[in-house]
Amino acid sequence: MTRRALVCRKGRCIADRFGTRNWHEIAKLDSNILMKEECMTSEVLEIPAGNEMFDGYRAAFEKYGFCPAVKSKGFLYISGQVGTRPDGTAPESIADQTTWAFKRVEELLRIAGLNLGDLVDVTSYHVDIENTLPHFLDVKKHFIKSPYPAWSIIGISGLSRPELKVEIQAVAALRD
Repeated sequence: MTRRALVCRKGRCIADRFGTRNWHEIAKLDSNILMKEECMTSEVLEIPAGNEMFDGYRAAFEKYGFCPAVKSKGFLYISGQVGTRPDGTAPESIADQTTWAFKRVEELLRIAGLNLGDLVDVTSYHVDIENTLPHFLDVKKHFIKSPYPAWSIIGISGLSRPELKVEIQAVAALRD
């Protein structure tokens, strides 16, 4: 089942309050809602039940108030994916963490009917970048092929858990 949300410039989600009513009815009910031309439709990427990669993370999505990916205006926006195994444990090596992070991105793309070749922008976050980047690059070349997406590399002091060293956030172009 696909959950749709109407997101306006004022940052308010109105799907739960108004369901499928038309824009003019919504505008009459709430003066803070902008006109149709100024709004966009976003769709949360629903992870199928039984998905091995993400089933163990459903509680975290609720606890921290985010979803793994959202479709909007022709793009799939993928939340930062860390290098943990499906059971939530983190490998010790940077190469293994990077592999799992890319596998998680790849799985979200697969669910959306896309693949790694559809990526248009990637941002990677690295704890201790001088030591993690070489291992990251060795793994990245097995997942990302030419033509390459845009890529930003950011060194950071830490991630959500001390053992995590790599996180990948990405944007993919949806297919027509």
